[in-house]
Amino acid sequence: MSVSHAAWYGTSIHDFLSASDTQVLDALAATSAFDVDLNQRDAWREEIHILRTTLRDVASSGGDGWIYLEFDVPRLGTRIDAVVIAGAAVIPIEFKVGEARYRRTDIDQTWDYGLDLKNFHEASHDASVFPLLVATAAAEGDSRWTMPHPDGVRPPCCANVESLGLAVRRALTEAKGKLIDGKAWGCASYRPTPTIIQAARALYKHHTADTHTVFC
Repeated sequence: MSVSHAAWYGTSIHDFLSASDTQVLDALAATSAFDVDLNQRDAWREEIHILRTTLRDVASSGGDGWIYLEFDVPRLGTRIDAVVIAGAAVIPIEFKVGEARYRRTDIDQTWDYGLDLKNFHEASHDASVFPLLVATAAAEGDSRWTMPHPDGVRPPCCANVESLGLAVRRALTEAKGKLIDGKAWGCASYRPTPTIIQAARALYKHHTADTHTVFC
């Protein structure tokens, strides 16, 4: 059962690993805003299987965290397939099930998710954000994360099924900052950073000035 108003499913990594596929799938279907067809259910099933394999390493290392599936992104009108919260890292994950290439549009989509969380999700404002694109049929993935931008968001890392676990482990090692309460993170407000608010006010002020110029 989700503890987040923004996710269709959210729980601790420990409980996620303990739940059956059917329990997770039923929880997703029960919260879904649309009728779930067989293709969607099969895609979810594969994602769940991959995430279980990946997150066992996090649990076995003595750490824990939280996982959210189908996390809502109001500004973009879409949902992030999965967000892993562990240590000091926020890891949004976009799955492309059956895809053999890392397409530019998919990389941009993944980066948008990371930027949106950083700038509009209150609990992510000060966090290290590691966006991950997973093309499940790709031959290989990135060997490492690149350096973060000044805002703390990394450029997306591309991974296949085999390299996803390594990408997550490296994200946890490289994340800077205080440990994140995964449960509280999922309940945080969708609220822009002060920088975004200032930029919007400046844009509005400029737009208003231009409008007055036109009609005076």
